[in-house]
Amino acid sequence: NEHNPLVVIEATELIRIGKRSDINKKVSYIDHRFQLIKLKYPKIKTILVFNCLPSQQELVNRCIRNYTINTDYYFVNKIAKLPFLLHNLFKNKL
Repeated sequence: NEHNPLVVIEATELIRIGKRSDINKKVSYIDHRFQLIKLKYPKIKTILVFNCLPSQQELVNRCIRNYTINTDYYFVNKIAKLPFLLHNLFKNKL
């Protein structure tokens, strides 16, 4: 319900090959937004879906692991796994 949401999903795409610092900034910015959401809804689960070039996938994974605190789950170029996670999150809540 609107007063107690279960999950928030942020989906983003890296369009051009940039510097590592660009990826770090983007990931940190999203994680900070998740932090603000978690202040208001402490039990909410946060999910980051990140699409990038296959050559950037390992770098993006590393940045997410190193620069996130408030992101509960993330998928890099693996959006097909998202429905399974949502099913598991919701099966006991609905």
